[in-house]
Amino acid sequence: ESTFVVFSDEVIDDSLWACTWIKLADNSYKIHIYTKDESIVYEASMLSSFGTFREIDRQRHYIGRVPVTLYKNNRDMLGDYESVRILIETYNEAMTDVKFDIHRAVTGLLVFYNTQLAGKKAEEKAEIREALKTLGVLELAGDPDTPQLPVDVKTLDSNLNIANADVFIDRLWKTIFKLSNVPDPMQSEYFTAVSGVALKMQQFLGLDQAAKDTAAEFDFALKRR
Repeated sequence: ESTFVVFSDEVIDDSLWACTWIKLADNSYKIHIYTKDESIVYEASMLSSFGTFREIDRQRHYIGRVPVTLYKNNRDMLGDYESVRILIETYNEAMTDVKFDIHRAVTGLLVFYNTQLAGKKAEEKAEIREALKTLGVLELAGDPDTPQLPVDVKTLDSNLNIANADVFIDRLWKTIFKLSNVPDPMQSEYFTAVSGVALKMQQFLGLDQAAKDTAAEFDFALKRR
């Protein structure tokens, strides 16, 4: 919506220059003009009047052509993952939740039930906690006043189930590629086969139709021109 390329009308079409702009926080604009040799930057209070343009920078880029490539992904002008954006956001949230759960499990408070291990003084409790971290060994002695009560130690937070979280995240990941019709780069098998040919089919077969669609768009553009 904020970038366009100007082409020549010769038989071999070539890009003459390109323009792109961004709107700043103060409602002014920064405009970039790209030619075959230079990159020119302007500031302007409005786009409809060149009289407000003020040049603020000009540099050579040495690329040898206009450094903007015009590419239309499809007739709907949509990205491959726009239709599954909600799934991608859910995947990110799930990964963040698992990270926080692991952090809580590591730093969570230990609650000792029906045992004298915790001690009475703060110094004793601190020493015991450090010993548990260092040794990794836990022996519990029951309270002699209430021997009938079971002895137990649990974290204050809910128990972390990494396996269930992994299954949920894996399903989200696979659904993103399935609904967007894009090959999954992390998939190492093609149906039930695992081989070099299977990997080639997995990685390139799904992109083959996309390449044909792109070629058709180019053919249409050339015929129209």
